[in-house]
Amino acid sequence: MKMQLKVKLLAKNKRQATKTVRIIAGEFKGFRLGTPLPEVAHVMGERERGAIFNALFDVSELHVLDCFAGSGALGFEALSRGALTADFVENEARARVIIQENAAKLDVKSRARMFKVPPIRGRCPPTERMDACRNLRYDLIFSDAPYTDPQWELVETLPDLLMDGGRLVISHSKEEPIPDAVVVGLENTYSKIFAGAQIDIYVKM
Repeated sequence: MKMQLKVKLLAKNKRQATKTVRIIAGEFKGFRLGTPLPEVAHVMGERERGAIFNALFDVSELHVLDCFAGSGALGFEALSRGALTADFVENEARARVIIQENAAKLDVKSRARMFKVPPIRGRCPPTERMDACRNLRYDLIFSDAPYTDPQWELVETLPDLLMDGGRLVISHSKEEPIPDAVVVGLENTYSKIFAGAQIDIYVKM
């Protein structure tokens, strides 16, 4: 009996370590992405991701930045729906490995790039040449920081990476309002609460 219990517990732990999330629509619809363990990064639920992409409507031909990427689900969903490129920002090494594995399985490594920190203008990540990221601009940026550590000072730098007319999607705790300084020059076009989460979409004017 003890051995059977041990086997069941090992199987349960393995399932937890190999949890997946499903790509909802597009070229890779139904593909299951590997995800980090909960203590490494939180993963946005399918309901919230679906609502975001319904609100965005069309992401084809866009250049996308997935900040606080976790599994990369938002960026890979965008690629599945026709985005040209997706750059991923994730400072947790274990999550970066999973994003790279997901990119390889989807065969999109040529359309995806990994950063440990955002490619902020004038401060290029050490793994990139300055001319490779100095003029980066995105049509769409996702920001899904941990709700216990929203990192608003970092999020405040993201609008500078947006093209005019570009959109910034911020997922945050409904108990943690977005500071005004984060969204200067942006117009809110969508706001919705899902249980404890709030999703806001802004457009750069």
